[in-house]
Amino acid sequence: MPEVTAVAATVMVMMALASVVECGPTTWPSPECSGQGVLYADVGVCECFDCFSGANCSKVDAGGCVVNAVGGSPLMYQSYWAQYDGPPVAAEVALPAWYRTGYQFESVLTPASTGLGAALREAILDVHASAGNVNTEGMSVVVGSGCTLLIAASSVALAEAAPCEQTTIYAQPPYYDGYANWASVGAANTSFSASSSLDPQRQCIVEFVTLPNNPTGELRSAVYSGSQVAHVHDMVYAWPSLTNKIHNYSADIMLFSLSKLSGHAGSRIGWALVKDPAVAAAMESFISKAEITTSVDSRYRALAILRAITATRGGFFSAIRTEFTARWNKVLPIFASSTRFAIRSVPDQFYLWIECLDGSTSCYDVFLAAGIQGWAGPSFGASDAFVRLELVQHDLVFDILLTKLAALVAA
Repeated sequence: MPEVTAVAATVMVMMALASVVECGPTTWPSPECSGQGVLYADVGVCECFDCFSGANCSKVDAGGCVVNAVGGSPLMYQSYWAQYDGPPVAAEVALPAWYRTGYQFESVLTPASTGLGAALREAILDVHASAGNVNTEGMSVVVGSGCTLLIAASSVALAEAAPCEQTTIYAQPPYYDGYANWASVGAANTSFSASSSLDPQRQCIVEFVTLPNNPTGELRSAVYSGSQVAHVHDMVYAWPSLTNKIHNYSADIMLFSLSKLSGHAGSRIGWALVKDPAVAAAMESFISKAEITTSVDSRYRALAILRAITATRGGFFSAIRTEFTARWNKVLPIFASSTRFAIRSVPDQFYLWIECLDGSTSCYDVFLAAGIQGWAGPSFGASDAFVRLELVQHDLVFDILLTKLAALVAA
């Protein structure tokens, strides 16, 4: 089959759009839900934002509710897409029942990819070119159901290629807990460690470097080096919307997700840029065993969203960064003079990484008692003195979060 050109790929997608139905609200937030929730046509009832309730979301319990600051869903982005006025994107349509009903095995690995795989590969490379964040020249592309599956795929592929019988998966604390949870999935010869005293001369090590780091937002370098050390760079936050310090970056394996780029966490699409074709093929083989293939619906939605972002010529990144800056400008003054709490994370990004300075048994419990559910420090390889709070809630919920934070710090 000949290679599908960009024009042909676009035609295929537009043909798929020829028979669509609306699946979202006509306005957002929905007036039927008091502007405090969303009425999705596929469900037909109001889905209220956190701290709001009732058939039309008219009830608010700002004082007694618990704000969810743990889940990782970038709901803040929803308002951007509600106001988006560019070409039709998958967020606005439902696929017709006849669209690509069979398994979609088209690889996205190389320029020889065909069909939907070729179109998605091109869209991924285009959005990176628009962002200017990484160097994609000569890189293979591997797609999976979210970055978490790619963590497992890269761990297994590198462990299989390592010259040791046992491979240690390493991440420097504080780290994203998915490395410990997913790194050894599918590989009996791997184990996780956060030790700073591993011996790269005697051990095979796969080190995950999160850039920028979750939860601190800092720009990190690898801890270990040597001929028996491989590195995987988790770069899901390495977009101009979240940092202006990463440009044309190059690494052997770089992981990304639609979730942290566009906010579409529920679509479960991630991709890896991989320098070694053999490692890329091994990763794709692992993914095919784990899930046969990624959902065609998710691939299609990712294709449309990525094209929409690229078409804004940087406008998307600027809009999201402006919102993050505005939110941090409201958060920072709350903690500015506190002797009880200290912010240990870089501003203008997803997370507040907070240290309780008063010797509290659990910083997590302190915030939960104040009506804020965060993520406890031990999950990140840190002590109970730390808690992570996300800052990506809906606007109304974020305002309630600010009120609760101010009350806690002032207490």
